[in-house]
Amino acid sequence: MEALDRVQLRRVGVGSVPGIALPALAAVISIWALAGFDLAAFGDSVQEAIVWLVVIGFVVAQLPCVAQAVSKLGASPIPLPLGSP
Repeated sequence: MEALDRVQLRRVGVGSVPGIALPALAAVISIWALAGFDLAAFGDSVQEAIVWLVVIGFVVAQLPCVAQAVSKLGASPIPLPLGSP
């Protein structure tokens, strides 16, 4: 049996820098935003919210999960029953 040549792995490359930097930037911006968080103004906004729009938002937020489940059913080499975890 012939020995295979080793391949050098790059754990951090130019393409992975944005994947590290962007979440860190988002965390810093979130901390800065929450530092000036006004709980009373937030409570007023929640009281003025349109309930049916909030419900529609929660329903629409679940649609990617449904699409992912259907694509998993199609990509599986064996038939999967609906509702399987």
